[in-house]
Amino acid sequence: EGSIRLGPAMLWMGIFNIVSAVQWDIPMPVQPMKSIAAVAISDGMDPGSFAAAGIITGSIVWLLGVSRLIDFVNLLIPKCVIAGMQVGLGVRMAAKGCAYWHVNGWIDALDGKLTCLLCFLGATGLLLRTKLPTALIIFLVGAV
Repeated sequence: EGSIRLGPAMLWMGIFNIVSAVQWDIPMPVQPMKSIAAVAISDGMDPGSFAAAGIITGSIVWLLGVSRLIDFVNLLIPKCVIAGMQVGLGVRMAAKGCAYWHVNGWIDALDGKLTCLLCFLGATGLLLRTKLPTALIIFLVGAV
């Protein structure tokens, strides 16, 4: 009660990420949606607020894209601001995830610590040596 169903939220977020990436051929349009999702997950938002934020943000991004003002907005906003938002939201999400480790006992046992260490080393190695999608690879290995 009072939470967002993860399955449909992720499905529609993924679909709209793909649509916006194909339409504009740049990742910029999806950044506001990622920000909304990160705040919803880390701070908690009621479903109505989450839906309203998505509709309003999606409408603004759509208008910017249709009017071709998205290119002008991209020129106005320095890439370091976008990168800073991504890093800040990423750290916030990671901290939220780490908070659950001890609550659920995931890292208390030796296997949890080894898994964490292997994922960290694997992610670091992949990020430094390849351009492969690191998070997807770790997710797929974990799913197996």
